Amino acid sequence: MMMRYAILLLAAVSCLAAAPTVELTDARLRAADIFDGADPRIDLGPAPAPGAHRRVTRPQLVRWARQAGVSEDVVPDELLLVRKLRRVPAAESVERIRDLLAEEFDLTPQDITVEVSGEASIEVPAGPLEWARMGPPPLLGRPIAVRLRWRDSSGRSGVESLTVTLHARAEALTAASKLPAGAELDPTKLTRRKVELESWGKAYLTQIQSDDGSILNEQLNPGQPLTKGHVVLRPVIERGAMVEIVLRVSGVHLRAPARAEGSGSPGDLVPFRNLATNQRVLAHVVDSKTAEVRTQ
Repeated sequence: MMMRYAILLLAAVSCLAAAPTVELTDARLRAADIFDGADPRIDLGPAPAPGAHRRVTRPQLVRWARQAGVSEDVVPDELLLVRKLRRVPAAESVERIRDLLAEEFDLTPQDITVEVSGEASIEVPAGPLEWARMGPPPLLGRPIAVRLRWRDSSGRSGVESLTVTLHARAEALTAASKLPAGAELDPTKLTRRKVELESWGKAYLTQIQSDDGSILNEQLNPGQPLTKGHVVLRPVIERGAMVEIVLRVSGVHLRAPARAEGSGSPGDLVPFRNLATNQRVLAHVVDSKTAEVRTQ
């Protein structure tokens, strides 16, 4: 009995191996893949899964021939459909990672360096693929696994991982000399250049206006890049200042004198003491003389 099973198995393998093979490079099976001269726009259904094969017998091939308008006389007894895998060179993977990160973090690919660690070759389905990066922003300056997801036209997807070390640069204004906290921001004392990023999404500033009332809230050392966190507007209202607070209700403006109990720049929410009622209210600074109580 065992000998009989072995003979049947060998016969099946021999039959499979003898079938003509069609190598596919797309997620969909087209008539032109099977029949010479057939319309490539005719879709015969999904191709095998990436790296897999499918044996198709004559009855199915005849149905496909009719669908493609091809004579049944050219239909073989069987075919072996194989969905090819493609080995991606390391250079191509590096370029793809650079492009994805550049788009994600609004940089140019030339500002990103990708150093491959270990095995950089991956296998993916042949044919057109959509790519995306998965996971949180990758760390810079140390080896880390970057996960890439591919998706083919049939919706099948997979994830490949590469260990790389990433470096990135960005344009930023940097201090030409030491600038103390509280100093007015002066464009002539700043130099625009490329700086090495410590992390993604750093809010570096690339331009400022000399007359916008901005000051540094902490010291900036020579060569240190300027970020949004370094910059605040100079207060236009100081603690103890006398202002007018305004409340707009149904088109009516209610006004009252008030004393500031804090300092603030335009747009800041500051506590005030309403001198007419002696109540404490919060109001947004408008200018050096006015604050507005905003209601929802």
